[in-house]
Parts: sequence; C-alpha cells; structure tokens
Amino acid sequence: LQSTSLTELSAELAALHHDLGVQNIATTSTLNDVAGRLNKNVSKLTQGACWVTAAVNSTAPDVDAILVADARPDYVTIAQEFARLAQPSTGKSLGLILVSAAAVRQVVAAWRALAIEDLDVEDAISRTAVTYGGKDRPLSWNEIPPELHSFIHQDGPQSEAERAVMQGIKKLGDPWDEWMGRLKAWRKGRPDPLTDPLYNVRKAVYQGHELGKWLHKQRVLYALGGLSSRKAAALRDTGLWLNVEEEWFERGIDELKKFVKLKQTNRVSSLAVTESGFHLGEWVVQIRNKQRHGRLSQEQIRRLKEAFMLWRPSEMPPSFFAHPEDPDAATVTRTIEEELRKLRWRPITERRRHFRKLVLMHHPDVSQDKHAGTTINFLAEVKDWFLAGG
Repeated sequence: LQSTSLTELSAELAALHHDLGVQNIATTSTLNDVAGRLNKNVSKLTQGACWVTAAVNSTAPDVDAILVADARPDYVTIAQEFARLAQPSTGKSLGLILVSAAAVRQVVAAWRALAIEDLDVEDAISRTAVTYGGKDRPLSWNEIPPELHSFIHQDGPQSEAERAVMQGIKKLGDPWDEWMGRLKAWRKGRPDPLTDPLYNVRKAVYQGHELGKWLHKQRVLYALGGLSSRKAAALRDTGLWLNVEEEWFERGIDELKKFVKLKQTNRVSSLAVTESGFHLGEWVVQIRNKQRHGRLSQEQIRRLKEAFMLWRPSEMPPSFFAHPEDPDAATVTRTIEEELRKLRWRPITERRRHFRKLVLMHHPDVSQDKHAGTTINFLAEVKDWFLAGG
C-alpha cells in the first residue's frame, strides 16, 4: 500500500473493497487505536460494507485481508492470522497480506510468515534467489520467476512489487542459492562436458565472485556430510563436481526408493532391474559388500536404511521418543508423538507444513506454556525422522 496517513490508507482499503470485494480486514497494529480509526473511516467510505478490526480483539472465524501497519517487524503475529485468512467464505476468492508504507520493514516479516506457513513460498524464494544470483543485480518484475509472481497481487507501481520481492530475497533467501545462480550463469554456453572441468572450475570467476573457491568449499562440505541432499542434487545437475562412484550411489538410492514404494517390500532380488533399466539388484549386492568392508560413510548408511524402510509405516526408531520425566511435560510430548505417528506417511509437503506449525505453536518465544522449552527440544529430536523420505 502507498499511503502514509490514516486518511489515505482508509481510501486505499475502500478501493480494495470496491475492486476485489474485500470486506473483513484484521490489522496487527495495536498503536493508538489504529484499528478503531481506520474502521470508522473505511465503514463511512463503503457505507458499512467493509470494516477493520484489531487482530487481537477479532472473533470472526475468517478475514479477507491482514493489514500490517506497525513499524516493528513481527512475523509471529502475522502467521497467527493465517488460519483465519485461509478460511473459505461466501464470495471470498483470495486472502491478502497488506503492508502499509509506514511499515515497510514488515515486508520481510510477511515473507517469513508466508514461508513458514506455505512450503511453496519457501521454494519460490529459493528459485528467485537463484535467478537473482545469476543476474547479480536487483530483478525487474518480468525477471521474477512465476512461482513468486503468484503470491503477489500487483496493482500498483511495478517498482513497489520489485522492491518487496528484493527485500524478501535479501533477508530470507539462502546466499547458497545466489551462488548457485552465479554458477549456472557461468556454466551457460560452455561445452558439455567441459574439456578440462577441474581447471576451468577451479579458476572460475563470475562478475567478480570467485566461483572456483566456493565450489571447492561445497565439495569439502559434501565429503564431510555437511551438504543437504537438495544442495547436493542441485550441484550434481551442473555436471561439474561429482565423480562416477558418487553419481552411481545417488542413482541407486533414487531407484531403490522408487522400487520399495512401488513394490511395498524391501526385498530386492539380485536380478532386479527397474523400469528405467537400472540394475538395482546388482547395485544392492555391491553396496552391501561395501558396507561390510566399511567403505560407506555414516551418511550413506543412514540414507540406505531410510530408503529400505520407506515401506514400513509401523517401524518407529524408539531412540527418537525419549520423553521428559516431568509428567505434565511428558503428556504434551506424547500427544505430539501420537500426532506425528499418524502423519508420518503423508506426503512430504504436508508433513513439512504440519511440522512448521508445531514449531511455531510451541516455540518459547510464542508459547506461554512452561514446558515450551522441553517441547521444542522434543520436536528437534524427532524432526529428522518425521521429515525423512520423499
């Protein structure tokens, strides 16, 4: 929103009612009865068809828009309103997060709250960070990936939307994704495979950024098990860094997961060949031989076990479920355990979204429960188990 005064802001909100049918607006502001003054103005401008309430005082089951008007960033307050924003109602076609010009610092808080609530937003921010890294300059509206476009209602100057996107990327985007964007931009147009990839990559520089040194660091992190599977896969796709044996292991893990989920068994015949033509049976035999001789890393062993166990929803690692001695705290964690057991074999996107909600609900910065610290520690212990597997 462009307005800096309550009068102008009221007019903008009334215009949103006229253009988009927005009726019920909840504001996170608690300063100087902002909600009351806005409500008086907006109701008058819309003949009572649109109203504004303070989020903390509202009892409505749903809202059409969240108005962020405080200068102090507070993503928790915004996130707590998402349940009502997502609640369907007659005539409601979308839910809006509105940030006033006086609360520009809240743009980042709004993006953070969205990313916590919706995995697609997190992925869109990641993709946009890659694009930003490749351009090595602020993105124009047309350069912003469509995945992020879909979360922005753009009816004002494009420069405002561009600024809002760049604020979110610079504060919430992973710098690693920016480096990946630079690597892809550097890689584009070069022969495949490179005639001397080790030499070229080692000395690679893009727009003053030393890609060679960065890529070497990623190789070291990977060797130490400090690189996530998402980042390893992204780097592998560039064709610049993994050796044949590592690629063979990754391919086997992917094929094993598909086989186990499709066949609902972890018994793989030595003659098994997947639909893609991969000799999975031979791969399993060789991998088990490597494991017996201590030639697999702990991370590889963990991923191998995870792939084999995909078909057994009743199997629960008991070491993950140690509960606190305090009876009241244990009641909370056991309730969460039961909840996670029921959801463990749901799609990964659903599990990640649910886990984020639990973290937000029980985080000591938000929850007033005296056992919040114990509960958040329990969630940290079961996180890897609950989110394992695609």
